[in-house]
Amino acid sequence: MKTAVPAELRKLRVDLRSGPAPRYALLSAALLSAIERGVWRTGDRLPTEEVLAASLPLSLGTIQRALRILVAQGILVRRHRSGTFVAARRLAMEQPWHCRFLNDDDTEVLPVYPKIVRRDLTRQRGAWSRHLGNTPAGVVRIDRVIDINAEFRVYSKFFVDAARFGSLLKRPLAQLGNANFKQILARDYHLQTLELAHTMSVLVLPRDAAAALELAPNTIGAVVEASATGARGVPIYFQQIFIPPNGRKLVVSDVMTEQPQRGAQAGPATGAARQGE
Repeated sequence: MKTAVPAELRKLRVDLRSGPAPRYALLSAALLSAIERGVWRTGDRLPTEEVLAASLPLSLGTIQRALRILVAQGILVRRHRSGTFVAARRLAMEQPWHCRFLNDDDTEVLPVYPKIVRRDLTRQRGAWSRHLGNTPAGVVRIDRVIDINAEFRVYSKFFVDAARFGSLLKRPLAQLGNANFKQILARDYHLQTLELAHTMSVLVLPRDAAAALELAPNTIGAVVEASATGARGVPIYFQQIFIPPNGRKLVVSDVMTEQPQRGAQAGPATGAARQGE
């Protein structure tokens, strides 16, 4: 097993003295760089936290935080009493619609990597009730943490009427993890989204979203809400995307095309955020 500390991490000593980013973020980026370059491959075990702490001018807490970020992104996996390993290659979501963040020159949509963190049936009323209406059988809720090109993460809450889409509660999570839910509804339930409406707000992110994204309490971010409607005005789904401050533009458009539309990009939404799935 490859447990030696690679050159990327030894070079990190210099970055830690002058880099503007937090130390845990610099370490996380260095680990990711090493994995992408093949220093560690799928199934390889990383150096232990103690080895990293002895090799780098970092506290054990900083190292643990950097590793937690990569575990949450699906890049690493922890095995009890065995260590931390490089996970199997992640699959990007196919044709994301509400999470279309653009690259540096605004020509391509960044890849996104979702991970389901919650799936259940709720009978409570909430923001989704305005669009879905009366749902006596309850609402299927699926929450995902979505990694945006290994740069930052957003939190998504997806809601559909359990009377029509209750089978989503029984599907293997592997079938839903990186799936485009809009495509699933069209393919498996023969429901085409004919109308899509978005709203965006800037507010303090809710506690569950902030906790899942490992943000400080009272972090201000953007919230995008998407309401999808089918034939004869029948509601299909409601979705919320909670976005922390970041440096990327987000395409927000009610016109369903496959390519980003420059005229429909969201401008700066949270000051530092040029801010969705």
